[in-house]
Amino acid sequence: MSDAWDEDGLIFEQQAHENIISWMNGFVKDYETNITNHKEFFNGLFGVKQIITYGHSMAKVDWPYFAEIIKIVGINVPWRVSCFSMDDRNNTAEFQKYCCPVKHF
Repeated sequence: MSDAWDEDGLIFEQQAHENIISWMNGFVKDYETNITNHKEFFNGLFGVKQIITYGHSMAKVDWPYFAEIIKIVGINVPWRVSCFSMDDRNNTAEFQKYCCPVKHF
């Protein structure tokens, strides 16, 4: 091959880096825009008596959404979180610390 990029495999390495960056960007959410665009939904949660999550990992990327829910419903509304794995349980515990003072988790 005459192309130095091909001989060294660097073109493939560069493509791999671009693919990884693209894949990782999928884990980042523009939560501010999403919350603003769905403000009516969030405001409609006012008066909810209990929050139940089922099948959610409680990953850090979603904490701003849950924080917005707490802002609307208040800290006294109990949450029931169904955890599939220990990671989910740990994420829930970390979220509780992050969003304190949630009283009923």
